[in-house]
Amino acid sequence: MITKKSYKLREDGLTLIEVLAASVIIVVAAIGIYIGILYAESQLNRNYHDRVATLLASGECDWQYYRRVYHDAFDEFIPREVIIDEFEGTERQPLRGTMSMNLEENVEVVFGRTMRYMTLTVQIVWEEPLAGRRVMLVREDIFR
Repeated sequence: MITKKSYKLREDGLTLIEVLAASVIIVVAAIGIYIGILYAESQLNRNYHDRVATLLASGECDWQYYRRVYHDAFDEFIPREVIIDEFEGTERQPLRGTMSMNLEENVEVVFGRTMRYMTLTVQIVWEEPLAGRRVMLVREDIFR
């Protein structure tokens, strides 16, 4: 025999404990999302600064390579200050770093043949606001 069960719906609503538990879950989720967004933003800024430093250093390498190929000499290089980020639209001071260059002559013997080349190293050092000291190093070998 098949019987129909009657289900009674609760008409008394949610208890205070259920509301508090749901509120805590929502708050914890919101805090987790907020922390994730803050971390992503700081990582985005750090990556941007790394990219700018890489472009500055590789541009200096290209300039020195051009001088070597077309003028048979490297430019004299004095360590100088570079701007990594200007923070446009804010009152913050620009993020500055120091660019330095090192040039050394190397000799390598490959299959009994002596190869002379110059190793050009450009280094940019700056202080990241939240990450501390950052260093970008770009090296290029220039063969004769």
